[in-house]
Amino acid sequence: YSIVYQMYKIGKIKNLSFGFFPSDKPNVNGEMFFGGLPASLTNGKHIFSCEVGKNATGWSCPLNKIIIGNWDRIYEVNDDAYFQVSEGDILVPRSFMFFLKDHCYSDYLRREKCIFYPMNNKIECNCNVIQNLPSFTFIINEYEFNFKAEDLFKKYYDTCELLFTPNTKANQWIFGTSFLKYFISTFEYEKKRISL
Repeated sequence: YSIVYQMYKIGKIKNLSFGFFPSDKPNVNGEMFFGGLPASLTNGKHIFSCEVGKNATGWSCPLNKIIIGNWDRIYEVNDDAYFQVSEGDILVPRSFMFFLKDHCYSDYLRREKCIFYPMNNKIECNCNVIQNLPSFTFIINEYEFNFKAEDLFKKYYDTCELLFTPNTKANQWIFGTSFLKYFISTFEYEKKRISL
């Protein structure tokens, strides 16, 4: 059982829910708040809320499509987006990485400003070109989450790595802390609801 469930069973948490806020400050691994805080009592307004399906195997909401750039490329998904704080990157099906390589970064790959690694299907780019790369809009449960290209790259020395990682275990979309760090997320067990 998770630590949250154990605290709930011994009465330390009244409602089985928790909030998670990863920090983007240097040398800080993030903070986790315990105490059963319902979404209605959080400070601020949630911009997004989703009821988890009865047959769902995790915290998931419908992922409708991904828009890359100014509606230049649309990647139809019609699958579930899983929210998982234990993952760092955004885990995506391998086919999406090839879509990016062939349709979104091909010019930069030809000009050697970006590199596609066939062994692990990862994309790295020269950090100087990041501001010119296309933005991403994730449409989850009909809500638009907009990200600039630089929001989804991490700098490693002289290069910047795209924070999408091919999911080698399953053909699933898993939104880890690279996505969740921009929000305060609330996972409500009793109502089976995710709020951001």
